Amino acid sequence: MARAKITPDSIFLINYFQREYVAEDLKFLEKKYNLPADFNLIQNLMLGNPIFLTDKSKLTLEKNTVSGAPILRGSDAKWSATYTLSATGEQLEEMFFEQVGTGRTLKILYKNYEILRGYDGDSRKMAFTRELYLESPQTGKASVVLDVNADGLEINIPKNIRFEIPDGYDKRN
Repeated sequence: MARAKITPDSIFLINYFQREYVAEDLKFLEKKYNLPADFNLIQNLMLGNPIFLTDKSKLTLEKNTVSGAPILRGSDAKWSATYTLSATGEQLEEMFFEQVGTGRTLKILYKNYEILRGYDGDSRKMAFTRELYLESPQTGKASVVLDVNADGLEINIPKNIRFEIPDGYDKRN
């Protein structure tokens, strides 16, 4: 089990199982996983919004031959991207990115859509479960698997959230 705090310029992670923590700037994620990492990208990832690593104006629309669900595809010199929507086209179900020439992939699954509290206007559903899989030819398998489950999520409602690193935890580089 872990806990994270992400600010516009930093990331703090506490690993309760290993009794260690990470406190780094966001460039740490880019260096460690060779993936773009900025606050807006991470925020969009956590909120279930699409992440565009390629030019969105060059996306093509296809239909899944079995379910009829819309699929958007695009690529550029660095990335190929696939976005799979629900059969109704209302919800993002999966994003899949491949880093061109490296075989590195990132797959993000969005599940368990529920109504988001605190959203102005019409009720909006959000995926309360996200699964992230980062694969690399160097490891031959998913080198990072992250399962994020949200509970009681609200937006636009001020919160006082304490985030403290427990005494005795080691800093990991």
